Order: sequence, then C-alpha cells, then structure tokens
Amino acid sequence: MIAFVQQHVSRPMSALAVLDIGCGTGNQLVANQHYFAAGVYIGLDFFHGMLQQGREKTRDIGWVQGDGTQPPFADGSFDFITNQFAFHHVQDKAAMIHAVYHLLKPGGRFVMTNICPREMPEWLYYHYFPTAFEIDCQDFLPKEQLVELMHQAGFSDTALEIEFLSYTQELHEFVATVRRRDTCSQLLTISDAAYHAGLSQLEYELESAGSRNPQVHMHMCLLTLSGNKADSG
Repeated sequence: MIAFVQQHVSRPMSALAVLDIGCGTGNQLVANQHYFAAGVYIGLDFFHGMLQQGREKTRDIGWVQGDGTQPPFADGSFDFITNQFAFHHVQDKAAMIHAVYHLLKPGGRFVMTNICPREMPEWLYYHYFPTAFEIDCQDFLPKEQLVELMHQAGFSDTALEIEFLSYTQELHEFVATVRRRDTCSQLLTISDAAYHAGLSQLEYELESAGSRNPQVHMHMCLLTLSGNKADSG
C-alpha cells in the first residue's frame, strides 16, 4: 500500500478508499490506518464475530458483514483492495476476482497475500498434520492459475512475488499454539482424529525432551499477487 500511495501522491489522501476482503479481526486495516490516517477504510468479512473484534479495536473503520464474491458495494468504489490469508476459503474464486475488478476505480490496485502450500511441503504443520497439506493443495490454487484468473478478470500489470521465510521456535511454544486449535485454519479443516494424532505426537516429543528446551524450524513460503485496473484517463 505504501508503494501505491507514493505513486499516487497527486491524489488527495482524503479521497483514498481502501477495502480489505476477508478482513478477519482487522489487524491489517488498523496498521494501514496508522500510517495513512486520512481516507476511508472498510473491512468486509463473512463472520460477525471477527468484525466485532475489529470494532473493539477502532470505530474509525467501517466493518461490513458480507460475501466477498458478492460484495455490497457499488462498482468503482475503491482505490486499493486487499485480501490476506483468506482466498483459499472462497468457494467461487473466479467470481471474487471479477467482483474485485469491478469494485476498483480506474487506476486502482488489488493485492492478495497468502501462503503457497506446494512450495512449502516441509512446513511444520504439514509434518505433524499431513492431512492438512492434502486439503490445502485442493483449496489453494496453483500460482499459475491465480495469475490466469487475474488476466481473465481484466487486470493489467499483474505481478507475482514469492518469498521464503525460515525461523526457529521453541518446541513448547509451538505445542502451546497447536493446542489452541483455532489459531491456525489448517487445524480446523482436518478431522478431530487427525488433529489429536498430531497433537499427541507433539506432546510426546515435548515430554521426551524433559528439561531440555529444543527448538523447531519453521519454513514457509508467502505468495503476493497484485494487479492494476487500467486508468481510463
């Protein structure tokens, strides 16, 4: 978003309209508003509970309940639209991409961020919960298909960026996170049996470590897809 604003410095900041589809509890919108206080910020999510958590953070953002494939806004309403770590949950992915294109003003930009499962089969969650990898390979489109959807919708200057991340975490911290099943959508998509099998393995390894404090290595791949709507001027 910073790069987009820098490219549009001639446009009054008060006119900037930003939409986050699948906004969840609104963390990204709150962060964006911190850097660019002026403008209109809207968060769209299907779940009331998520939006309520967003409202508790700030009332200066519009929190709207709705479907990203049929957003309740007029065409040409937004300068900048984002979708972060949520596109795999969308059933009709092509419909959402087309809807986003129509919601953008001429010269507007869409940016999608997500993990890229096929590039990170060694992800720790997939190691202990292999069923999650199988499900994600069905729910997450290959990157080539994502680019094609953007082209079909009419986006120009489509760009795809891949970033590999690695970091370490203490085993007991990872186990604590896994115990809170709702912190990772991959744990919610698998069966109870698959979840408890992976959790049991983790707890066994933690118990076997005794007083030692072993670390686990996390390897991830992030995908950022962006595209512009041609400026009619």
